[in-house]
Amino acid sequence: FLDHSGSIASSNKDADLFCIATTFISHSWAEKFEAFTRTIHKLLDSEIVAWICSFAIWQHGDIASSLSSLQHCPFAVALLAAKRVLVVTDNTAEALERCWVVFETALAHEFGKDYTIALEDDADAKSWE
Repeated sequence: FLDHSGSIASSNKDADLFCIATTFISHSWAEKFEAFTRTIHKLLDSEIVAWICSFAIWQHGDIASSLSSLQHCPFAVALLAAKRVLVVTDNTAEALERCWVVFETALAHEFGKDYTIALEDDADAKSWE
């Protein structure tokens, strides 16, 4: 579990109040938020628990200290626990150029995770031609 600073919490107290994310969402905040949420809503069943960094990591804490070990940072821990990685991007595919998305791609490959790249809608499929 992650505490408010983005670090691994040392206690499992009240662990039954937490849920484990089965889908790790990788993305770039360059896309429009409405498009991002629409894509997730379209692709994920309402029962799926998803891990999204900005909602899972305390953004006002000392995030830098939790990144001292990339293999043990909150991103890697969450990705390892998840069953799959879903990369959400738009027609620019900018997410695939971001260093954190590339890092998460490498971890997904290393950990043998299912990996899917999702576009906002079928019209964006032309971006891949």
